[in-house]
Amino acid sequence: MCRVSVIIPYFNREKTLIRALQSVVEQSFKDFEVILVDDGSNDNSHKIVDEFIKNYKTIKFKHIYQENSGPSMARNRGIKAAEGEYIAFLDSDDSWEKDKLALQIGFMDKNKDIMISSTNYNIIKDGDMWIKENFKKPIKKSNFYKMLFKVFFCIPTTVVRSEVFKRDKLYFLEGKHQAEDNLFFLQVARRYKGAKLHQPLTNIYKREFGEGGLSGNLAKLRENEFDNFIRLYKENKTNEKKINLFLLLIVLLAAELRHFKRVILTKIRG
Repeated sequence: MCRVSVIIPYFNREKTLIRALQSVVEQSFKDFEVILVDDGSNDNSHKIVDEFIKNYKTIKFKHIYQENSGPSMARNRGIKAAEGEYIAFLDSDDSWEKDKLALQIGFMDKNKDIMISSTNYNIIKDGDMWIKENFKKPIKKSNFYKMLFKVFFCIPTTVVRSEVFKRDKLYFLEGKHQAEDNLFFLQVARRYKGAKLHQPLTNIYKREFGEGGLSGNLAKLRENEFDNFIRLYKENKTNEKKINLFLLLIVLLAAELRHFKRVILTKIRG
């Protein structure tokens, strides 16, 4: 057993995987395992990971291969192989600051009612770096209804208690390749308390939308965000925060406006 299982899915990431892995093995918090899931890469990524693992005999690695099936299935494979009390997610093109796990796990150890947490993060692009959010308080609590209008959690910053998966059978929706992470976050937030630390403890090396990767296709991103909200509306259950039809329509309108804003910003940047 270990305290934390770090899950890193990847697909053709030979240029960034070492940076991500190095940021994990250099954590000041040491009680973790690393689970890498190769989502059917056809470059040298798998070989690079195998060579990296050989240099860290004292760290427990699990290296899983699957046919290309998308990030949801890759993360779920990692979750089901995990032994940790906490599940931490890192994307293969991002990295962590040295004290990321120490601060985040320390916070969750002290706050047993927090089932999911994240941190602020740096965006690093073309030699520039800026912090995503300006916090007024050290901790910001999640609010399900506000999260319908603004993304609160970010996958490479997020830690979830493993009991969320074991007890509630909540996983990432397989077959969904955009906004699947935010659907999962909303499903957790409608049941449990969550929080975000103000420290920027993760580094992200591209803009959050409109720039390569799965988030680069804005039309697909819009389609999948709409799908998320409709699913949440249909999933209304007893003892969970609910979405009525009026709220659903407001949320869909807000999502449409957000889409147009992204399109405009992407054109300006381009």
